[in-house]
Amino acid sequence: MLNFNDLDLVGIAQAIREKQISAYELAQESIRRIRTIGLQFNAVFSINEEGALARAHLLDQKQEKNEPLGLLHGVPLGHKDLIAVANQRMHVGSTILENNVSAVNSLVNERLENAGQVNVASLHMAEFALSPTGFNQHYGHGKNPWNPLYVPGGSSSGSGIAVASRLLFGSIGSDTGGSIRHPSAMCGITGLKPTNGLVAAEGVFPLSTSLDCVGPMAQSVRDCARLLTVVTGQIINYESNLHLPVNGMKIGIPRTYFYENLDATVESCLLEAMAVFKSLKFELVEVDVPNMQMINQNMGTVLAYEAFQIHQDWLNQFPLGYADQVRARIEFGKDLTSTVYEQAIQQRAVLQETVQSHWFSHCDAILAPTLQIETPSIEATTKGSTAEILSNLMRVTQNTKGINYLSLPALSMPVGFTKGGLPIGMQLIGNQFAEERLLQIGNAFQKVTNWHQQMPQIAII
Repeated sequence: MLNFNDLDLVGIAQAIREKQISAYELAQESIRRIRTIGLQFNAVFSINEEGALARAHLLDQKQEKNEPLGLLHGVPLGHKDLIAVANQRMHVGSTILENNVSAVNSLVNERLENAGQVNVASLHMAEFALSPTGFNQHYGHGKNPWNPLYVPGGSSSGSGIAVASRLLFGSIGSDTGGSIRHPSAMCGITGLKPTNGLVAAEGVFPLSTSLDCVGPMAQSVRDCARLLTVVTGQIINYESNLHLPVNGMKIGIPRTYFYENLDATVESCLLEAMAVFKSLKFELVEVDVPNMQMINQNMGTVLAYEAFQIHQDWLNQFPLGYADQVRARIEFGKDLTSTVYEQAIQQRAVLQETVQSHWFSHCDAILAPTLQIETPSIEATTKGSTAEILSNLMRVTQNTKGINYLSLPALSMPVGFTKGGLPIGMQLIGNQFAEERLLQIGNAFQKVTNWHQQMPQIAII
């Protein structure tokens, strides 16, 4: 049998096609790893063992009959527990929905099924997607596979843990203010927050309908490109043009905000990444930064207002069903008027035009740290008053949340490690619907670096 750790998603899909390994054998190994590593690091809510093995067996039979194979034929995947899978429980990390069973598939899951996935597990997440660290008071904190005393990032925490630990070859997460990018950076994997609306959110439980994005998390850029191709309905094959020439493209370095008050190791890793891009013949140019204070304030208004509209009835019915910090964040929207909300929505177009003039009239992508800080410990993000905890979490979302308000795509990739051995991530931010270009730039970087191929010691079993 192939070493489970040797190949990324695209590699294992090819190995299945070449009959080096069967889908059934692969599903068995994935389940074994989930039952050991996955449970140890709180990566999963539920394991679909019987269904996954039956599905893998059917896919092997299909291959034996020489029937056409999908882009994900036989590949073990698992997804954040807010992506509906028909007839399976989806509690969105909460106790309020602990007995909720999805009646239908989300459109994303339907497309993954049609492409041949083996859906092995429902993955851990923050309660109602409201934590950038992976905090879940009801089901326990997700644990970083590089060091279980540290957070894995959230709210797509299980996705980050599972991919980094090689339990699965990919996952679909959601991102409202960084929830794909935080765990990607903290767990050392690749994750793409697409342009708002590029991936259909039908059947995905919402946090903020104006900000929510659904996207891939996997080992490599090419893995994310294949997953993006599938979940967007294969209108564009994002993988096919990954290797087009990128030399001569311009990468913007923001003069202010994103690089302010960086932890020293984060700054060092970003400088090394810039050197790599220069060696690849990219031109690095300084760019101005739009009014991030207004962007972040408006983002916070939109998030709080829309989240409160979704949760206000449950807050009245089940006030003790929410963790304190989750309830506090939702209740920010209680006193917001529809007028304030509409102003925040209307100002988006103006601010997007400013970003266009400041950034994408001068360059092909923006390079910034995904996080300004090193990955914090679980203790550092759970001790103290609710107000203190929420204040500390602000630094985690500093570089990510405004991107959702601006509807821009952002690709997070590993770029180094702290002295304590925890991953550090950078993000490439692109113009709206410029995912193909972002993936090309990211792939060029990963062809000459191997940060994305590193794995925690716990995964080597």
